[in-house]
Amino acid sequence: MEKISSNEYQVRLQKLKQLREMGIIPYADRFERTHTSKEALVKGEKDTLREVEAIVASPNKNSVSLAGRIMTFREHGKLTFAHIQDFTGKIQICWMKDWVGEKHYDFLKNLDVGDFIGVAGELFKTRHGEIT
Repeated sequence: MEKISSNEYQVRLQKLKQLREMGIIPYADRFERTHTSKEALVKGEKDTLREVEAIVASPNKNSVSLAGRIMTFREHGKLTFAHIQDFTGKIQICWMKDWVGEKHYDFLKNLDVGDFIGVAGELFKTRHGEIT
């Protein structure tokens, strides 16, 4: 087992404290998901997905709710991508700063690879063709 450095441990404790101060329950006992990652990917392949611009301009209620463990996490300016994995596989997720707002986007600083999260949103394909 990998030993966590004292500094890393303190950083994680600070993030935990910040989550609680924001009113977020860091170890919630339940999250209602509508799909597994595999089901969402199948849905994305068979459904006609809207372009990101259309989703931002006119959000609809055709969203999916997923839960899983963060496996990758990468920032690209005003976009942040991650892969979450559940018991059926993994799927890419995306946060857009202009869409979620500054406060919610800054919240991402509290997340780490390995954290379990629940997310909800409309499926779309990236420019590289990945269902997200």
